[in-house]
Amino acid sequence: MSLLMINITKNEIKFNDLEEKMWKKKMQEGLDELRDQLRRIDNQLLKDKDNEKLEVKDFQKTTIKCKFGDLEFYRRRYKLTKNGKTKMIYLLDIYLELGYSGQYSQSIVELVLREATEKSYRKTAETIRKTTNVSITHTAARKILIDFSENHIEKIEKEKLKLYEKGFIEGQKEIKMIYEESDGIYISKQNRKKNKKSRKGKKIKSEIKIGIVHEGFEKRYSNDFKVKNKQMIATTKSAKYFKRLVDMTIGTTYKENTIEKIIINADGAGWCKDIAESPKERYQLDMFHIQKRITEAVTDKEYKELMSNIVKTNKPKYIFNIIYNYKVELEYDENEEELKKVKELEEYLRNNEKGLLRYQYDLGLSQEEIERLDETEYRNLGTEESQVYCGCRKRMKKNRTSWCDDGAEAMVKVISYLKSNLLEDLITGKMEKSIQKELSERIKEPKKVKKIKLGKIKYATQNNILENLTGYKKQKVIELLRNKTFNQMRIIGN
Repeated sequence: MSLLMINITKNEIKFNDLEEKMWKKKMQEGLDELRDQLRRIDNQLLKDKDNEKLEVKDFQKTTIKCKFGDLEFYRRRYKLTKNGKTKMIYLLDIYLELGYSGQYSQSIVELVLREATEKSYRKTAETIRKTTNVSITHTAARKILIDFSENHIEKIEKEKLKLYEKGFIEGQKEIKMIYEESDGIYISKQNRKKNKKSRKGKKIKSEIKIGIVHEGFEKRYSNDFKVKNKQMIATTKSAKYFKRLVDMTIGTTYKENTIEKIIINADGAGWCKDIAESPKERYQLDMFHIQKRITEAVTDKEYKELMSNIVKTNKPKYIFNIIYNYKVELEYDENEEELKKVKELEEYLRNNEKGLLRYQYDLGLSQEEIERLDETEYRNLGTEESQVYCGCRKRMKKNRTSWCDDGAEAMVKVISYLKSNLLEDLITGKMEKSIQKELSERIKEPKKVKKIKLGKIKYATQNNILENLTGYKKQKVIELLRNKTFNQMRIIGN
């Protein structure tokens, strides 16, 4: 037994070596099998093709980067003749949607997108190299994400906006109450330290506007809740464009005529208040930010407790009376530093006075009724801080990351679709197909009749009118026209 052990240890074979060798072998087998499958499909497409329109020209070589590695294979190129015009196509590429993003397969693209939203592009490329047989650089990973955002997300977003705003598509889900929690984060822009003189007066930061649309809360497990059917909207563009995206998200998910209230919970930023436009929308100042401002401005424990409690009641505006009394005391004590902070707190609350009352009271509920409600019904809002951190802040701000405009917009778009559980539908084309299906099922609007422009009014004499008439008809018309004036005999010309 001891001799056997000595002989084995002298070979110095490790499990990791065996695993690596077997993994490479299976990757090569996978490439060979996949190449063979593609050849069979291409042959079948040849049999099923339309002989009148398609003519085989030759075979062309291509490379697809998939999980097994770089797959090189040949496929047929066809000459398509249609309406007197010709072009070259590959039936295999069309049938299998090859080259989804450049020369990368859908699975590689999805893997890159999911990794890149959690870590840097450099670490993303490293992860791809370790978990697949694909060699990829951080520059390629970044390009995949930006190309996907521009060619898929922005493309379908523009199309949905256009169709929604024209009333061609609408949601099917019926619901009475919708919640929207909005917040913004500032990110550093690239090259902010360079050319300071030429950038004088220009912004060095960019704001990401983020909205979480959901149906309320549901229990995840004991004493823990999660938002129900969450959808995330994010953009670095204007507040007006952000509002359009939010309206589209709600309008293409729910039947708008069934919605009675849309509660908008935000931190008091100007653009957050401005998005509450329709009578259904009700703006509410986020309680976390109210309490944070009170804690930062007030040092007196008694006044702090009074202010913190009054804003939770159905008479939150009484806080201004408490602030007034506290300011009088601070002026008497000549505490200028804290007085300045309290005045800033008062100004913040005055600017958001309409949003101080909690939405539950606005719906007509009393404190007793609110306390008797189910834990998941009409809960207090305030999840945007957590959602924003998990969604964007963690990736966009950590390690002092800086962004260009296109890179930031592409990243937040991918993050928003990922957090809304829509990324897979977008990659596989299900989202686009569902839009086309809805459009095909809609009742077509009647065609508008083109109005014919009438010519100038012409005047006719009795002789002009009678010249083409004979017999009985002529006699009847003569009786009608007898004693008619010149102006009474106007007729419409061609």
